[in-house]
Amino acid sequence: MSDIANEAGDRTLSAVLAVQLRQAIISGRLEPGARLRLDELRNEFGVSLSPLREALMGLSAEQLVEVEAQRGFRVPQVSEPALEEITTLRMEFETMALRASIAKGDIEW
Repeated sequence: MSDIANEAGDRTLSAVLAVQLRQAIISGRLEPGARLRLDELRNEFGVSLSPLREALMGLSAEQLVEVEAQRGFRVPQVSEPALEEITTLRMEFETMALRASIAKGDIEW
């Protein structure tokens, strides 16, 4: 298999892994503040170190994972102000969506 095929496979694997890790973080299975131990994650997800690191770096860009210099990765803590902001934004978005649905709805709706 060529290096390009390997890279494409690794990117696909890291993307799939990022989705799984994102879900584990958002669902709370990986708790806020938890240190992400690479060996444990490799065993759990059955992957090698390279796609795991790539997935974690991608999640760090989304601020779902913190990168600690010389220490590895961690799930970020959740702050009260962040939760308040998320709640406020969600209420605003859902209100806008409901208004748009009603405005565009017809008798069948």
